[in-house]
Amino acid sequence: MDVKHNILYIEGSDVYGGSAQSLYDILNYLDKTKFNPIVFYRIDAQSFFRLKQSNYEILLLKTPFLYYCRFLKNSISKHPYKYLKKILTRFSKGIEIVLDRIPALLILFVFIKKRKIGLVHLNNQPYYYPGIIAASIAGIPCISHIRGYGKLSIFTKGFSKFIKIFIPVSSAIKQHYKKMGISGEKQIVIYDGVKECSLANCRQDNNIKHEFNIQDGNYVIGHVGRIVWHKGQSYLLEAAPQILERIPNAYFIFVGGINADVKEDLLYKVKLDVLLKKLHLGEKVIFTGYRSDTRKIFTCFDLFVFPSLMEAGGVALLEAMSAGLPIVTVNEGGPAEIIEDGVSGLLVPPRDSTAIAKAVIRIFKHKKFGRFLSHNATLRVQKEFCVKKMVKSIEEIYDRFV
Repeated sequence: MDVKHNILYIEGSDVYGGSAQSLYDILNYLDKTKFNPIVFYRIDAQSFFRLKQSNYEILLLKTPFLYYCRFLKNSISKHPYKYLKKILTRFSKGIEIVLDRIPALLILFVFIKKRKIGLVHLNNQPYYYPGIIAASIAGIPCISHIRGYGKLSIFTKGFSKFIKIFIPVSSAIKQHYKKMGISGEKQIVIYDGVKECSLANCRQDNNIKHEFNIQDGNYVIGHVGRIVWHKGQSYLLEAAPQILERIPNAYFIFVGGINADVKEDLLYKVKLDVLLKKLHLGEKVIFTGYRSDTRKIFTCFDLFVFPSLMEAGGVALLEAMSAGLPIVTVNEGGPAEIIEDGVSGLLVPPRDSTAIAKAVIRIFKHKKFGRFLSHNATLRVQKEFCVKKMVKSIEEIYDRFV
């Protein structure tokens, strides 16, 4: 009889975004005859509570001073004096190591030994060193997803030798980290995947538009992503007046939550609100906030715009393709690898509102071309970016080490 291997996932996201969705898909499609998944969450926020509702073992990595460290970090981030803020930030990192990271390491080590964990998988924090060290001391392999751009300090780079394999979600991310000293041989690109969705079936639910007081016959341009500056929502807002000149019945729906604990995110939302008033867009623009029914909301979109400035992959982009929507996105990073320009979507330069407007208007004016793009996007996501393919590739890595 084959032995089941316990796989421990460590997740650090707060809002339920692409990384949490990807983890949930891994849990759902993992071969349960070979692997038993267990998840440790570092933060008891939105993402944790949503996955907690599943039938999987979802635990909280709760250290004795977790909430104190979080309170200290949030308080310092809101400090008005930059120089003092920098000093306090360094001080808080030292406090965090002593009161949170070291206890977390001990908790993880004991758990790994007690539950006979075979492999640790860091889902979205590639250098969470308590997990890396605990796995290393316990003598088991640790692998790590890389889901975003980032900088490596000498401290974090030193831990890379203890990670067996890195899993960047695009070639762009692989090249980014290769330039910073992470060997390409140690990285295996695995694109995120999504479940198949028939647009015809999805379109049966017509109540979503009415929920937002949008009458049938209007043209809905949608975006899905957290309210954070690098998602580029401001550039779609700036394109809106140009689009409305040519498509007067257009509406813009922005779906995504905001992390109220991050000052920069709150300031960015204020910027969007100011821009909204300045451009006199009024009822033409709707911010829904966080929604758990994103797949349903896709059904009321006629076109999807993804103007992200530094996107590693883009789960929302893949979901839009799966839903059969024509797409406008940027010509760099993960999106440029996912979308074939003029075949499965239109690519535009980042930070270019005029280019976004022209691409949207082109698709609107040429309906046959829009259908051509959406058809090819659906075929492409089913062939290259399906969730089963993603999980199978991850399982092949597990098989190498357990």
